[in-house]
Amino acid sequence: MKITFCGTGAGASYVADRGGSSVMIEVNGDAMLVDCGPGAVRRIYKAGVEFGAIKVILITHLHYDHAVGLPELFNRFGRMGNDPPRILGPAGIADYIESCKRLITVSTSQGLPPQLQALHGEQIVPGQVYEVGDFTADAIEVPHGPDIQALSWRVRAEGSTVVVSGDLKTDEEFMVPFASDADLLIHEAYSHEGLEALFATLPTDYARESARQYFEPTHSEVSVVAEIAETADVKRLALTHLVPGEQEDVLVRTAQDHFSGEAFIAEPGHSLEIA
Repeated sequence: MKITFCGTGAGASYVADRGGSSVMIEVNGDAMLVDCGPGAVRRIYKAGVEFGAIKVILITHLHYDHAVGLPELFNRFGRMGNDPPRILGPAGIADYIESCKRLITVSTSQGLPPQLQALHGEQIVPGQVYEVGDFTADAIEVPHGPDIQALSWRVRAEGSTVVVSGDLKTDEEFMVPFASDADLLIHEAYSHEGLEALFATLPTDYARESARQYFEPTHSEVSVVAEIAETADVKRLALTHLVPGEQEDVLVRTAQDHFSGEAFIAEPGHSLEIA
């Protein structure tokens, strides 16, 4: 199983070339994409993966930094004549995919390519197991925000397990059993130092306080993430969804204070093999 980080930034941090959230998992020539934020398509191309090799797309939630790359991806399928992938996601995924198709339709005088007519999103049932080719995946609903359903995904193939957290306020009650014995846990994380650096760039006290009130209740602090990885007996921990101004050494050092396995930054474009 090969893992490629196609985007590892939070929100507008894709301007720093981290890209929006996206992870590609490859097995036996087929690929699965988990989220497709801005910049993901470019890194998929640079990784040498044929777009037609993507058999399934899993979406954690529909915030723009996790899903806005989908129309560009579909446009690639349309121009190359490939069969579209299966798309699994949270509430709203069906409407979102139809909106992507309408966007492609109005952006070209030729209309929607015929092979994209059947493209559709499937709202998943948390806890149900989905099988596509050599991949098996299931998801749990996780707390992220009051206005959106968010999922964490667990993917299995060739005897290996990868868990992708998506965005959430994590908690050991649900994440420890879900990530138990995973070969790789890809989990969003922030440090207090990173958040303070981000807030310091905002122009007013009101903006800083508003950002704090939004971010801290909906995202995961790195020491909590690392303790979950330790309790769940995870082998490796990839820290992702980095905020602008995050100090990577602080993030990794804090994680290693609480996790005895390997903890590292999910760098955009980086690939690793899981046996």
